[in-house]
Amino acid sequence: MRDGLLKAGIDCWLDVNDLHLGEILESSIIKAIKNSLLTLVIVSNNIRKSDWVRQEVEQALSNLSSKDKDRIIPIVIEGNMKKILPLRLKDRKALDMRNINNRNKELEKLIKEIRFKKDRYCSR
Repeated sequence: MRDGLLKAGIDCWLDVNDLHLGEILESSIIKAIKNSLLTLVIVSNNIRKSDWVRQEVEQALSNLSSKDKDRIIPIVIEGNMKKILPLRLKDRKALDMRNINNRNKELEKLIKEIRFKKDRYCSR
């Protein structure tokens, strides 16, 4: 997914690629979330086991005003969508990338949505 976004000219920050040795994880992730136009939350069967993801979602939500809450996009890659979405993301329309045969089509939807939101939020 990241490669597809980069190929489309969309900058992405991903902890495993963009954190440097010795950096403090929490403060670096918080800084990246604060500096991002959007936060994409990859949702898999393991999400409920991850305190990090829960903290990142809370941080992203706390940085947004009520009119900007659509800047968080859940992306479901496996599992039952109704059961797997964290409570704070259940009220959001999620991108469904569970079907491997539709991933390119769904990636195009995501790229279109990111460009729309960039125009919307960066022209304020």
